[in-house]
Amino acid sequence: MKTSLFMTLAAGTLFPALALGQSSDSTDRAYAAELLADANARTSMLAAAGNAGWEKGKFFISDATGNNSLWMGGTIQFRYVANVRQDVAAPDEDFTHGFENPRTRIRAGGSIYEKALTYKFEADFSRNGGAPTLLDAEGKYTWDNGVAVRWGQYKAPMMREELVSDNLLLAADRSAYHAAFTLSRTQGVELSWQGESFRIAGMINDGAGALNTPFNATGEADFGITGRAEWMWAGNNWKRFDDFTSWKGEEGYAGMAGFAAHYQSGGETGGPTADMDMVQVSGDVSVEGNGWNAHASATYRNTEAAGSPDLDAWGVLVQAGVFISDQWELFARYDGVFADNGGAGDDGFNTVTFGTNYFVSPNSHAAKFVADVCYYLDDVAGSSAMISPNGRLGLLSDAEGDQVAFRAHFQIIF
Repeated sequence: MKTSLFMTLAAGTLFPALALGQSSDSTDRAYAAELLADANARTSMLAAAGNAGWEKGKFFISDATGNNSLWMGGTIQFRYVANVRQDVAAPDEDFTHGFENPRTRIRAGGSIYEKALTYKFEADFSRNGGAPTLLDAEGKYTWDNGVAVRWGQYKAPMMREELVSDNLLLAADRSAYHAAFTLSRTQGVELSWQGESFRIAGMINDGAGALNTPFNATGEADFGITGRAEWMWAGNNWKRFDDFTSWKGEEGYAGMAGFAAHYQSGGETGGPTADMDMVQVSGDVSVEGNGWNAHASATYRNTEAAGSPDLDAWGVLVQAGVFISDQWELFARYDGVFADNGGAGDDGFNTVTFGTNYFVSPNSHAAKFVADVCYYLDDVAGSSAMISPNGRLGLLSDAEGDQVAFRAHFQIIF
């Protein structure tokens, strides 16, 4: 009797527990299935809603159509510089050397509403103190027929050496010729057109070097007008001229000629602006082949400023590079700057540069080592009308000439 009662109670206790366990397992399985279905649905919605990844050397995100997109990137250059001068006055020394970060930059861009409407910004962290500076902030709309309108702050369409990105130069840095004649960045509006073998751009702006300025800045011109035209007489890809290098194994011969002109005037509007008129014209020729490249440029400038003698200045540059393997490139460059202001500081300034590039990955500037030697034949003091000390060039003040700078840096583009 007691045994029967015990078995009855045990069964009554065990069967509900087993039933509850089976019910719990079923509930867990059902819940897991619901979670999996929800995750699959969300994944499908994400796939339909957008895209992300690495393309054309940039990280990007976009919607499914690609009309709304954002890409991000940057550049880090770490450089060693050594400079030797002759008979430097105390307390300076003849030998100066050290490390620096000549360029630490972030950039972003993309499109909004449609692929034709694009935007871009770029900022630089100063090599002297690390303070951030806005370089580019621009918008652009491009029509199907190659016509485009561009607005904001960016490089004026003048010298090709300026228009080639800092990441894609042949030498460690640009030339003294460039430093003398560059218009740098400015603010304005540009109208351009690009065809298969010809392109042209015209810009109304605030004059040379007018970046990060308000509309009433005293350092601006009253107005500036800049225009550049390019003719690609050989080749079929404008992208080939984004840099100076022509990779080993590059198919075909390519050639391009460019001509640019700039005029600015000041002294007639509030601020007040400086009473100065400037005219500048520049021409260049670039050719590329299988593993070799060459570029030549010439520029003339006339400046008339109130209270100062008129200044006529001109300069030339010739450079070439050749690959000796898939990853090693040798290059050489000559540039000269000459001025005539009827007074002191208008001596000629000549520079010879030679060096090498090592590309970690063939056909890519993303990681490369650059080393070069700059021989400055003439003294800075005697050429002060157009030349001044410049840290990026490794060029320091001197009155003797025969100054030598060695530069070596490693670059990463991400």
